[in-house]
Amino acid sequence: SEFVIATGWQTAYPVRAVAGPVKKLYFVQDFEPSFYPTGTESVLADNTYHFGFFGITAGGWLARKLRAEYGMLTHPISFGVDHDLYRQRPRREPHIKRVFFFEFGLLVLEAVSRRLPDAQFILAGWDVSDYHIPFPHLAAGVISPEELADVFSQCDAALVLSLTNLSLMPLEVMAAGCAVV
Repeated sequence: SEFVIATGWQTAYPVRAVAGPVKKLYFVQDFEPSFYPTGTESVLADNTYHFGFFGITAGGWLARKLRAEYGMLTHPISFGVDHDLYRQRPRREPHIKRVFFFEFGLLVLEAVSRRLPDAQFILAGWDVSDYHIPFPHLAAGVISPEELADVFSQCDAALVLSLTNLSLMPLEVMAAGCAVV
């Protein structure tokens, strides 16, 4: 092979072990040390940015961070959206105001629900059956990409939070005709 590509910190170690004149690339999709509390996994993930691989990053923020903090040579790529799947669709109940949320901001949504008592909130991506959620909501759970694209089209706004890199979700939400916060 002319190239070997690591696609996550766990695969960077085997790529580093490949012998010979192969070019080693690292497709870095997010800042993985932040996925873990300080400890073994965060340190192992952090170490991979010192392996001397050429980094192909998901977006410019990550390219700049790896270049500035680790001296890594990088090239950012933009996210693509499947516009056949994520597109604006007809609203089935346009009179209902809906806010979509994928995870993490229940306190924010509670404040929004007090200000917009007629809004319906759709929560997806995880099981919330054991959560106390003090506002009206639909718990969609884990759903298929086709179902997710349809849900986006039924909402007026979506709250998308990321503590690290931009995710693909806000682009898919916008492609479905929904405003992103």
